[in-house]
Amino acid sequence: MTNPFPDPVPPGPTPGPLPDPGPEPAPDPRPAPGPVPVPQPPPSPVPKPPGPDPVPDPDPTPEPMSQGPRATPRPPSGRRPTACGTSPRGPYGGRCARRSSPAAPV
Repeated sequence: MTNPFPDPVPPGPTPGPLPDPGPEPAPDPRPAPGPVPVPQPPPSPVPKPPGPDPVPDPDPTPEPMSQGPRATPRPPSGRRPTACGTSPRGPYGGRCARRSSPAAPV
């Protein structure tokens, strides 16, 4: 039976036997590798002397404390001024509603 797919490479001479590899290479004269050295940890810090830890001196001039969101002082009456929308009774309630209404007693 013939091959339906022709061989693209024309047949050439048959290769002969492989060449003789020659004598085996000599063993490596270097010594066999030993165990991998393990990195040593760094030396420990200087031991601290026994006794209580020294306490640093406090700063003689501490920074002033921030007042937070309320930076303005309160009025002397003790009441905090509120806008109409931030009244304790809700929007348009409280003093603003009474003040804006002409019928409400003052």
